[in-house]
Amino acid sequence: GLMWVEGSEGQPTVLLQAGEAKLSNLSFVGSPNAPAVIENMCGDLTVQGCAVRGGGAGTGIRVTDAATATIRFCDVSECRAHGIAVQRQAHCAVEKCHVFRSQCGVLVGDLGSQAALRSCCLQLNNQAGLVVHSHGSVLVDDSDVSRNAVAGIALSLHARAVLAATKVCNNRKAGVCLSEESAASLRSCDLRGNAGRPLLRSASCEQLVELDHTPLDAPDPFPAPSEKEAASGGRGGLGGGGRP
Repeated sequence: GLMWVEGSEGQPTVLLQAGEAKLSNLSFVGSPNAPAVIENMCGDLTVQGCAVRGGGAGTGIRVTDAATATIRFCDVSECRAHGIAVQRQAHCAVEKCHVFRSQCGVLVGDLGSQAALRSCCLQLNNQAGLVVHSHGSVLVDDSDVSRNAVAGIALSLHARAVLAATKVCNNRKAGVCLSEESAASLRSCDLRGNAGRPLLRSASCEQLVELDHTPLDAPDPFPAPSEKEAASGGRGGLGGGGRP
């Protein structure tokens, strides 16, 4: 099995306060009451091929105080607060990562904080898969933000988001939620199967949403069978005629 690296109680397992560092093919677990498992303050950090489990820590990977980070091919899970947090004018690129089973998947907050997520999965989180607030901005491309307990993506307080070729499906409430003069551009996205509205926006956001090849009334990809189809065994030979 994996050998997990754990920090001292109340302290990050890895703390970068300046300079450059690269973590590759390692496994980390948070210590009890630590603010984060990996914390990057003012540094330039690359995390590649790592597993990060929150344990008792609040956040899996936190990038803050104008730091920069590249996170790729990582699994981040079981964090009390956020899987990945980008705050205080930090910039972060997240590529081909799986962020799951945390309170919130990815958080981008504060004026000047930016993140780009490409080919990522943000799933099975207790609140939203992605939260952007307080003038934070994010690009999400070719990603899957699904099966989260509240919204897939939540934008508030002048947040900005560009979503391209991204699935925001099967979340328990809204797919994409905007409030407090937040803005979003959705290009060729899939918003099907959310329990609430696919796109929920407050009055202050009505004119701040751009939809390009993203229908909000797409048909159910697995519609219920007719009585005749159900009686004959359904479509395509699937027993019961329902979903595969």
